[in-house]
Amino acid sequence: MKVFQAVGVRKSGKTTTVEILIRLLKAEGFRVGTVKCINCPGFAIEEGKASNTERHRRAGADAVVAFGRNETDFIYPRKRDLNDILGILSGDGLDYCIVEGGYEYDLPRIVCFRNPDEISDRLTGKTFALSGAGTDGTDSMNAELVSGTLPSGYPALSALTRSRDLLNLVRSAVPETVFPVARIPRPESCRSHCRGCSGHAGHHIVSKEVQCKMHGSSNDHGSAGIICAVSVSEKRGIPKKPVSGAVLKPDWGIVDDAHAGSWHRQVSLLSQESIAAFKARGAQVNPGDFGENLIVSGIDFKRLIPGIRMQAGEGILEITQIGKKCHSHCAIYRQIGDCIMPREGVFARVVSGGSIKPGDRAFILEQEASGESSVVPREMIPDTAGSNDALQESPVSVRTPFRAAVVTLSDRGFRGECRDESGPFIAARLAAAGYEILETVLLPDDEDRIRLELIRLADAAGADLIVTTGGTGFSERDVTPEATLAVATRNVPGIAEAIRAESLKITRRAMLSRAVSVIRNRTLIVNLPGSRRAVEECLDVIMTELWHGLGILLGRDGDCGRH
Repeated sequence: MKVFQAVGVRKSGKTTTVEILIRLLKAEGFRVGTVKCINCPGFAIEEGKASNTERHRRAGADAVVAFGRNETDFIYPRKRDLNDILGILSGDGLDYCIVEGGYEYDLPRIVCFRNPDEISDRLTGKTFALSGAGTDGTDSMNAELVSGTLPSGYPALSALTRSRDLLNLVRSAVPETVFPVARIPRPESCRSHCRGCSGHAGHHIVSKEVQCKMHGSSNDHGSAGIICAVSVSEKRGIPKKPVSGAVLKPDWGIVDDAHAGSWHRQVSLLSQESIAAFKARGAQVNPGDFGENLIVSGIDFKRLIPGIRMQAGEGILEITQIGKKCHSHCAIYRQIGDCIMPREGVFARVVSGGSIKPGDRAFILEQEASGESSVVPREMIPDTAGSNDALQESPVSVRTPFRAAVVTLSDRGFRGECRDESGPFIAARLAAAGYEILETVLLPDDEDRIRLELIRLADAAGADLIVTTGGTGFSERDVTPEATLAVATRNVPGIAEAIRAESLKITRRAMLSRAVSVIRNRTLIVNLPGSRRAVEECLDVIMTELWHGLGILLGRDGDCGRH
């Protein structure tokens, strides 16, 4: 295992440097572990004074292991030498381990800095590069060419703009580590404790984001990254131009950008990795050429689905659409014969505003992040555990509510000859159950229009659930089932069958319903009758199971079996 470290003062950019190197090494196929050294006398992992792991620790356990479904956390209620920790990691088959901090250990070192006067006392004989915030504006390989105040002989490589050069230097300069790693005197200027612990007694409670963990697994979902570029344009249909920073406005988009407005594609994003792969095919592209607002490195956009929220600089975005239809081939397509924006572009609306600039962090928000969760109504939570006791004690939180659209199909209603009562009733019922209502639409009984609308709501608007009302009978104009089946990728007959079976207990005419229920990719579509009273009866049948079914479809819940 090859071990090296990144050191620097607070806000020097060392964590960003570590993050980028982790992703680059992982992209090369290496297994990577990290150790975060926290110079804080009161630090302890404590998710709550009554947490189970904290109770184990207080009982005197010499080691506590939190063995979860997605990660394993080791908690030692005493200080362990770094060599002990590295020994555990090396036994896990890692290729690299990056230590953030750890001044007192003689390891190959990257010194991160904001100002030149932070460098000299952090240099050792094993320092092989300078990086961090102080190098983000330089294109020079040698620090001596950047500023006469910087020490000579050390390559100055920004992890943001020269990440590939920094990676190549790591691979060439870091040898296999020989254990034990020798200890060296800690510089006097590095002995101060973190500001958060000044005069603090007791335990320092930290979030999972900054807990010292030993991961090293391949279960990296690409959930955090860096904003590489921000671009805007004065009008649509032209390449955007990079800017030094911008402002995200809630429910609008990026201020002074042509695509901002009250719609679902307020901000467009592309991954730096996708652009790099495209450029490797010979394309000459610059930030904004694809029409994207943000270029982000480190986040796997292919794993995102509409409804997920992400922090971007000071703002919060909610993903609304993945990919888009290309109406006319752009200059990039004419040059290469391909364009990645239609299939890999990601679109979002602005939930919370703030500034955003290159170098800002971006990360997917946790499923139960404080302030972003919404409570699922108890009637929507299926009893799959065999006991409902736990549910009686506390509500269940999710990242965001499921997104629903309601479509009413009626020639007379579309012509204004009668009032639509069923559509608004469905929307109100879903909203009361915790769904976010994207749109309510009223259309005539026209199969082509219905089909195109279902495609738009599922693929462009990002609806998780579409409920239609009307057009399910024997009339020649009742074409809702045909339009629905035409857009389906999978059939879900059980929902429609359950509705008919329960409705037969009320009226024998329920057997005349031709309603269907299907899946289109990641959207569930359910046909209901047109009558307001019949709609209410049908919703009573399916409401308690819809939430769980959508959770399965979108990967938020486990399988349907009872254990």
